[in-house]
Amino acid sequence: MDPITLKRQQRIILAFLRDYPAGQTRLQIARGVGIERATICRRVAELRDKNLVFVHHKALDPLTNTRAEFLTTNTPQI
Repeated sequence: MDPITLKRQQRIILAFLRDYPAGQTRLQIARGVGIERATICRRVAELRDKNLVFVHHKALDPLTNTRAEFLTTNTPQI
């Protein structure tokens, strides 16, 4: 993938998550920004490796009713 598109997708995800401090699931992010869920999963993994995205909590996803990680850009509270 072209590096410009990759960085743009990462910036879109970070900007979206900043609006939701309590966290959003990968599927909610995908639907919110219009990028495929599989691509969101890859970009989130890259952002987590860079310590830019964190897991806020795990709970039932309101869209699928399955357990999911809610992601945020806020640093984890220890």
